[in-house]
Amino acid sequence: MDIWNDLENELERYRTSVSIIYQYLHVYEEECTTLIGRIAASSSFDEAVEYFDSLYEIQGRLSTVKYKFEFSLSARLQDFIYYLDRDDIYSRKYWYEEFKKGLKWPAE
Repeated sequence: MDIWNDLENELERYRTSVSIIYQYLHVYEEECTTLIGRIAASSSFDEAVEYFDSLYEIQGRLSTVKYKFEFSLSARLQDFIYYLDRDDIYSRKYWYEEFKKGLKWPAE
């Protein structure tokens, strides 16, 4: 039984898919960076709410990538998922203050 051709075809497809997935993840990471910058530039917490909504929507999607599909993410994206796991008014105000102070990415 020779399954090499089938395996090789699947590996080629996997390599292409992984490359595309990493490109999509990079787009999400760039969007998060942009949103954090907009939050930092906001003149008030209320002005930043829509940016937080988008940021937490991305966090939910990245959590799905990590936990449902068990896809390996960069340490940076794993930190993003971890630190923005809690979405409530207190957490948002905390991150608003941290981003206003110059924090560029969620961290301890």
